[in-house]
Amino acid sequence: MRCFRVIESIREFNGAAPLVPCEVRMADGERYPVPHPDFILVSRRGPYVVIEDSEGRPHHLNVLLIDRASPVNGR
Repeated sequence: MRCFRVIESIREFNGAAPLVPCEVRMADGERYPVPHPDFILVSRRGPYVVIEDSEGRPHHLNVLLIDRASPVNGR
């Protein structure tokens, strides 16, 4: 299932050394930057990802609606 591949990509970015900042893009085009693993939580059981923005607000994202997770600046 595609959503599991997206979640696995997010986990790879979070565990990369050196750190790989990434961006999560939703199916509607909305983008959420993830500058550091401390800004994202991937649910172990539920179909959600929580990303904290630069203002400290949490965004609860349904993984079924995530289009892609990709490195920032083409890394």
